[in-house]
Amino acid sequence: GFILMLSRPFAVGDWVRIGEHEGFITEITINNVRLRNLDGEHVVLPNEAVNNRTIINRSLEGKLRLRIQVGIDYDTDPSHAENIALDALSELDDIMNQPEPQVLPVKFDDSAIILELRFWVDSPTPQKKWRAVRNVIHNVKSAFRHEGIKIPFPQRELTGRGETGGFHIAQATSKEGDRIRRTES
Repeated sequence: GFILMLSRPFAVGDWVRIGEHEGFITEITINNVRLRNLDGEHVVLPNEAVNNRTIINRSLEGKLRLRIQVGIDYDTDPSHAENIALDALSELDDIMNQPEPQVLPVKFDDSAIILELRFWVDSPTPQKKWRAVRNVIHNVKSAFRHEGIKIPFPQRELTGRGETGGFHIAQATSKEGDRIRRTES
């Protein structure tokens, strides 16, 4: 308890994650730390357990960086999509202008090139975080739709070997025995 009080990794009211527990600090005593989690439950953590866990204080800096990944179709120019996403981010009041938001291509995925949207929220709370994420998703999706940039869903190409007669899809039936669909290629 004294170590926590002297080192001050958090204060009452801070939004923290201690091990697997996340919430707001409501009390710090010699024996334990109390927090109210994001579901409204009150959690009591013995100080020795707190000292042995990773502590993330989301309130200490006064800002919080968030990341969202979005896939774009392989036929889309990544630079164009990055610019459209940045413009969409700059229109939002929920995110900070400084540090500036970033959009970076981070990987080639099975069905898409993945862009990571990085942006900051000021005076973070869970509600501000969720609102910012929601608004970013809505605004970027709308901007992409307006520009004709596809956000692809997972796709698979199926092929059959010619020497075995190619690829055939068996006739599917419902539980009642009704024919649903039959195709061959």
